[in-house]
Amino acid sequence: YSWLIVSLISYYLARSLISNIFDIPFDTTLNKLMTAVSALLFIFIFYYTIYFICISYLILMAPKIKKRKATPSDDISYSMSVFAPLFFIGYISYIAFSIQTFSIIKFGFGFAMEYDTRDTFFCNNKYMWLSEYSKARFMFIAEGNYRALIPHRDDFTISRLTCTNSEPFYLLVTVQDKKDFMLEALEKQAEMLTSDLKTAISLNVR
Repeated sequence: YSWLIVSLISYYLARSLISNIFDIPFDTTLNKLMTAVSALLFIFIFYYTIYFICISYLILMAPKIKKRKATPSDDISYSMSVFAPLFFIGYISYIAFSIQTFSIIKFGFGFAMEYDTRDTFFCNNKYMWLSEYSKARFMFIAEGNYRALIPHRDDFTISRLTCTNSEPFYLLVTVQDKKDFMLEALEKQAEMLTSDLKTAISLNVR
């Protein structure tokens, strides 16, 4: 039942991750394809970690397993029977995933994003879109509540989009965490320091 335990743990971690990244209720992650893609990624990481742990354990324990005397040919056959299949599986996995990790993850989440979102949102009794962000995607959370996924270079920013009763009939707020607030504070301090330095230099020149 190890596969079931790993799958359940991976699925829970995936739901928690999606809930945290998109700032959405945990219950709404149940029917998201992005949750399934994240769970598959966690499952692969779990089994890849277990694989390397097992390989390391077998390498350390192999000399102690055979207590009896054996011919060199027996040792070679034993080593090949134990390590060859594991090495083959690990090598194929490495080629299939590790080399193209970013491309595989990008394709998986890109496909899931297209499935979980649409290119318009419904506010003020009509469908709307963001003219300044023509490629934005919108994830429905609840009535009048969306998450806007706005492309930014090779990534995207996530914003809370809430319907309102006044023009433009929606409110867009970027999802932030503590790190974002700290970066904003540092940027403001840097701007203030730069401004003070410019003022001091201009006074000295006069």
